[in-house]
Amino acid sequence: MKQSNLCCSMLLLGVASLFAISGCSSVKSGEGSSSWSLGRLLGTDANAARGEDDEYDVFGEKSPDRMQWGDLSPSRIGTTVQARFSGQTQEGGEAAFREGKEIYDRALADWSRQDTEAISEETRDALQEQFREAATQFEIAANRWPDSALEHDALFLQGEARFFADDYVLSNRAFEILLNKYSGSRQLDLIEQRRMEIAMYWLSMDRDGAGWAIGDSSRPNSGLDEEGRRILHRIRLDDPTGKLADDATLALANAFFEAGRYADAADAYEDLRQTYPGSSHQFYAHLFELKARLASYRGPNYDGTDLLKAEKIMEAMVRQFPNEIEQERDYLASEATRIRELLAERDWTLGQYYEKRGENRAAKFYYAKVTDNYDDTTLAGEADERIAALGGRPDVPAQKVPWIADLFPVKERNKPLLSPGNRESIFR
Repeated sequence: MKQSNLCCSMLLLGVASLFAISGCSSVKSGEGSSSWSLGRLLGTDANAARGEDDEYDVFGEKSPDRMQWGDLSPSRIGTTVQARFSGQTQEGGEAAFREGKEIYDRALADWSRQDTEAISEETRDALQEQFREAATQFEIAANRWPDSALEHDALFLQGEARFFADDYVLSNRAFEILLNKYSGSRQLDLIEQRRMEIAMYWLSMDRDGAGWAIGDSSRPNSGLDEEGRRILHRIRLDDPTGKLADDATLALANAFFEAGRYADAADAYEDLRQTYPGSSHQFYAHLFELKARLASYRGPNYDGTDLLKAEKIMEAMVRQFPNEIEQERDYLASEATRIRELLAERDWTLGQYYEKRGENRAAKFYYAKVTDNYDDTTLAGEADERIAALGGRPDVPAQKVPWIADLFPVKERNKPLLSPGNRESIFR
C-alpha cells in the first residue's frame, strides 16, 4: 500500500514538473517531441481557445481541451500522461487508433446482441469497461497525431465510447473538442443528438433534486442545471441550421423557465420565434414567452419593456394561430385584460407622482392617457375624477423661495451669428 502511494506521489510530482517545464517554454513539435505548453493545457492559448465568451461559459473564453483537475485523478492520470506527454507521431497515433478500434468494435458488437433492458449488471459493467479501454486508446491516438483525419475520427469514437460507458462528462468533452477543431464534421447530427441527450439527462437529474456527487463519471460534481443549459446553448451556436437547433433553443428556454429565470427564458423563447420561423414550436414559444414576460415584469416603478412585448405577442398569437388559441382562449382573455390593467397602472402611477409634486399639468397629461388609451380598465373612471379635481389648480407649483431662484439668471437663447438680412450679402 505504501509502495502504491509512493508511486502515485512520484507520478504526480513528475506531471507537476512537466507543467512547470511546459509553462516556461513550448517545445517545437516534431518526431517524438511534444508541443504542449501550459497555456495550451489550461485553455488560455488564444490559438486553442474556442473564441466565444458569453454568459453561459462562466469562466469566459476557454478551450474544451484544457487540462482539468480530473485529468490528474487516480483513474485518469495514466491516460493523461500517455496522451499529452508521450510525443506526437503519426505511427503512434495510428497504432493507438487501431487498438482502440478493435476493442470498440468488439464491445459494440457484444452490446448490440444484448437486450439493454434485461442485461445483467455484471455484463453491463464488463462491456462499459471495454468501452473505457477503447476510449483511452482513442484519446491517445487523437493527441499523438493532431490536425489530421485520424484525430477527427478518434475524437468522435472517443465520445461515442464514453457515451456507451455512461461517462457523459468525458463524452461531451470529446465532442466539444472535435467541434472546436472540425466544425464542419460529417458526424455533426449524431454528435448534437448525443449532447442533447446528455444535457436533458442532467437537467432531469437536477429536477429530481440530485445534489453533489463526487466520483460519478456520468455527471458533473455539481451544477447539473448550469452545465445542461450550457450544452444546449452551445448546440444552437455550433449548428444553428441543424435539425436540433430549435429543439435545443426550446429546451434551454424551458430550463430557464423552470429555474425561475423568467427574463432569460423570455429572451430564449423570443430567439426561437425570430430565428426559426418555420419551427413546429412556434405556438408554444409565443405562449410561454408571453408567460415569461408577464412573470418577469416587476411593477409600474420599473421598466415596462416586458409588458409592451407581452401585448405585441398577444396580438401576434391572435393573427397567426387562430386555431391553436382556442384551447387557451380563457387564459389569453384573462391575460389580455390583465395586460391592459397593468399598462394603465403605469400611466396612473406617473400621474400620481406628478400630482403629489404639484406638477398638475403633467399629472393631467398622464391621467388623460389612461382615459384615452385604456378606457375599458378600472382606472379609467378614477383618472377622469382626478382630471376634474385638478381643473382649477395651477399647472406648476408655486416657487416657495423665489429669492433663491432670482439668484440664478434665466439663460437666454443663443443669438444667431448672422441675421437673415446679412445672408444675401455673404453669399453674393
